Amino acid sequence: MLVGILWQIWHVPFYFPDKFWDGRILFARFIFLPALSVVLGYVYMKTENVWLVAYMHFITNLILGGFLPVYTDIRYPVALLLISCIWFLLLFTKEYKNTKQ
Repeated sequence: MLVGILWQIWHVPFYFPDKFWDGRILFARFIFLPALSVVLGYVYMKTENVWLVAYMHFITNLILGGFLPVYTDIRYPVALLLISCIWFLLLFTKEYKNTKQ
């Protein structure tokens, strides 16, 4: 999850030139990117294939850019938070439990 937080911090400068970004979107992304790092970490632990993880990152960018509401829509942060809640459930899988021991 630390990777996701650092990932979000790295992305922040790309967002702020746009006048429509606000605190709700930034908060939702600070939740979403750690959740995405959980998913990508899970996929890597299951497959040990970094190319699959890179492909999933690409697909995620397509989904964020094309299928979710535009970030000026009030539903954008809600959609990110709902997706994040589902993805954080992967923390309860045996793959993540085994890494804590």
